[in-house]
Amino acid sequence: MRTKLPSIAVFSLLLFFGQLSILQSAENYSVKDWNTIINLSGKQRMLTQKMSKELLLIAASSEIRQLNTQDIYGDLLESSELFEQTLIGLRDGDDELGLRPAKSDAIKAKIDKTMAMWKQFKPNIDLVLTTTDTKNYIEVASQSLPLLSEMNNTVQLIEKDAISESGQIDGIIINYAGRERMLIQKMAKEALLVYLKSENRNALFRSMWMFEETLMALINGGKITKDNNERITIPKIKDPISLAQLNKVYQSWSGYKTLLNNPITKKSIVQISGWSTRLLAKMNTAVKMIERNRVRN
Repeated sequence: MRTKLPSIAVFSLLLFFGQLSILQSAENYSVKDWNTIINLSGKQRMLTQKMSKELLLIAASSEIRQLNTQDIYGDLLESSELFEQTLIGLRDGDDELGLRPAKSDAIKAKIDKTMAMWKQFKPNIDLVLTTTDTKNYIEVASQSLPLLSEMNNTVQLIEKDAISESGQIDGIIINYAGRERMLIQKMAKEALLVYLKSENRNALFRSMWMFEETLMALINGGKITKDNNERITIPKIKDPISLAQLNKVYQSWSGYKTLLNNPITKKSIVQISGWSTRLLAKMNTAVKMIERNRVRN
């Protein structure tokens, strides 16, 4: 009988932890948990475009001496590491980031699909960080768009589950406020593609229009355009602190918009790079304020 006790004990422990896992997956997440998940999954969209921008800045640095290549390499490495950490955290949880594990099998499957795409994209980043060959940077940067699209699909699925479980629509506001961060970096990337004569201004103008439309709706309430061109109405942000921060974003946006509308030159690329970083910081602060306020309400 003694020889059978360890097996029975192991079986009992496995059964216990299996039941515990089921209980944990059935546990409802708080609104705060969901808002953090939506915020950080949305931030992943921004990082796909930030990495692309940084790739193109390195390409442009060969003829624009004012660009500090070493700083850009450091930014690219940091963006890459944060993207991967957050992606794993969205699936498995991450105490440092304040992330709970993915709630449903559907969300896990979406994240796994994004992870597979990232594993194909990341070696290109690693190659850039270890070589000085810039000839394929534009092609590599363009490969971020499928990754962006899949990450956006993941955010939409998380938002849907959050609304279903919590009964709150907080996630919609945080999602589209968070999308503004991605558009700031996407516009900088698209300006670089114009400068490098790889694209015309059409994509840039669309991103500019979507950013301003969403910003005005966050400040005043109104309709915005989703990525699939559907239109939805979002309410005005009522929290005075968040609203004040959004107005700071708007003031900074006016200068950024002027730069993007003017001819894209060596000088303006340096200005666009710096302005996009400062505007991103302001918008990220606004998203965090909105996230905290929606939790309190």
